[in-house]
Amino acid sequence: MDQRAFEPFKGHPGIIYAVAYSPNGAFIATCEGDRTIRIWEANTGRQVGEPLEGHEHWVLAIAYSPDGQRLVSCSIDETIRVWDTSTHQTAMGPLEGHTSWVRAVKYSPDGVHIASGGKDWLLKIWNASEGDCLATLKHPDEVISVAFSQDSKRIVTGCQDQIVRIYNVNQRQLVRELTGHRACVRCVQYSTDDSLIASASDDHTIRLWNASTGELDKGPLRGHRHYVSGVSFSRDGQQVVSSSEDQSIRVWDIASGEYASFRPFEGHSGDITTVAYSPDGAFLATGSLDKTLRIWEPGTGRQIGEALEGHTGGIGSIAYSPDGQHLVSASQDYTLRVWDTQTGRQVGRALAGHCHGVHAVAYSPDGLRLVSGSDDGTLLVWDMHTQETVIGPLDGHTGPVRAVQYSPDGALIASGADDGLLKFWDARTGNCLVGVLAGHRSRVRCVQYSPDGLLIASASDDQTIRLWNSWTGDPITGPLRGHRNCVSSISFSYDGQKLVSASEDESVRVWDVASGQCLLGPLYGHMEPVIAISCSLDKHRFASSGHNSLRIWNINDGTSALPLVNHYSSSCVPPLFIDIIGQPGGERGRTEIPIESLRSNQGYSVVLEWRVLRDRRG
Repeated sequence: MDQRAFEPFKGHPGIIYAVAYSPNGAFIATCEGDRTIRIWEANTGRQVGEPLEGHEHWVLAIAYSPDGQRLVSCSIDETIRVWDTSTHQTAMGPLEGHTSWVRAVKYSPDGVHIASGGKDWLLKIWNASEGDCLATLKHPDEVISVAFSQDSKRIVTGCQDQIVRIYNVNQRQLVRELTGHRACVRCVQYSTDDSLIASASDDHTIRLWNASTGELDKGPLRGHRHYVSGVSFSRDGQQVVSSSEDQSIRVWDIASGEYASFRPFEGHSGDITTVAYSPDGAFLATGSLDKTLRIWEPGTGRQIGEALEGHTGGIGSIAYSPDGQHLVSASQDYTLRVWDTQTGRQVGRALAGHCHGVHAVAYSPDGLRLVSGSDDGTLLVWDMHTQETVIGPLDGHTGPVRAVQYSPDGALIASGADDGLLKFWDARTGNCLVGVLAGHRSRVRCVQYSPDGLLIASASDDQTIRLWNSWTGDPITGPLRGHRNCVSSISFSYDGQKLVSASEDESVRVWDVASGQCLLGPLYGHMEPVIAISCSLDKHRFASSGHNSLRIWNINDGTSALPLVNHYSSSCVPPLFIDIIGQPGGERGRTEIPIESLRSNQGYSVVLEWRVLRDRRG
């Protein structure tokens, strides 16, 4: 398959109505309105084999058998089918008996039974091996959701008539009804120890019931602003996660019935002054006035390891080595420090040589050298093997040096300073080259080469961005105007076609490099000056930091990829894995299902990456 054309989880032409993980977490099954089921590699998003075909109408729900060898599906065509997950052929069925849409289907944990619920008001229990219908239990209205207890002895149903019902599997009898919801119940689920039942409803609430007595244990849990479409327990039974048509996912602490306490990107106790993506885009590093560095998962906001500590002053700049193995930090304590990104430990000694705080640092493209810029008005070039100064101090600026950058070919170093000038230095000899780029009317905050090395972008306190020809020094377009306060940081997109900017006017903007036009923005989200910005190499995202906040954006449409989080007070929580069932006839193009890559942590599955499956028609 052509790697350049590959898009994860792409294949369905329409809305996806259900998703299910295989028991071992290696595969994901999806179903949708094209009458097919598709199986994907969970880690890569690649489709496995051909689509599973056989249903004559939309497939509304799917579920894996406990051993992962079978997959059961139900459809608007009023049938149920059981599939062999190895051959992708029908292993049993179609199972007939429902007289209208079959909306829900589940295997019992012991693999003996299959339960199905439908628009015909029926709950049916099937022999999972032979396909025989063992029982038909009539409801007063549509059965929307079904779930087995972990011991396989009971089935709970969620119904259009607002009631949750519990049935004894062996006796085929109703045990009790749980009343309280004020609208239809869309999802029901047993806890891992069978002590609780969670229900999600169109009344915008979640309720937790004592599974033995039927009494309300917690709730109603309020917070969603639209109907609650899904609910699931964490593996340790301490939390429950809910998904809603209000486009949010919430995690609740079962003991208290309150939101869980996780806050993405929480950790720094001071202003976040600098941010940088790792070369592969898998990690995001931040530096702060609290004297620490922290490394995060960009998709979830979870911190990786402990804070990197050692500096005695605030951190002004950080940079990843080209291979991603090291991270360098520049500090107001006059030093630079190099860190091993795998262990979090400092590599060698602190690099001391500047006479004042260090504002800027950058790696050479081969990773063998560093350049740093300081309040003392000089640049120093360091050998990364010996950790000694090999060039400098380079004098020439008449004010603090705020920005330094190697050219992509490693031949030149560009610097910007409070004197409003851009200077260029021979990276091998340290000689200041003839020609200074003058045009800014105030200090230069940031300098960036385009990925192809043909352009240089500079950002200034004069509220403008300028683009220069790196060979001739001639202005290309601009100045780019729009920000209403100093432009604090800029970053080129991976392909060099876009430039993102951060400003103390509390906004970020996305610019078209060729025309100099503002494509997106001003984008507001930070309720404070935006200090730093960094583009990911995945071409789709960039990160921005304010004094107390960090935000991930989609570069193509300006939407938030991870919501703004205030580091001192926040109610944001991490999403957990949950089966979410879309509704037939739903709004075309709306987000239906988040597909997560999972890693076991703290007793439940933590989302590492969000993949959104959308209606792809047209």
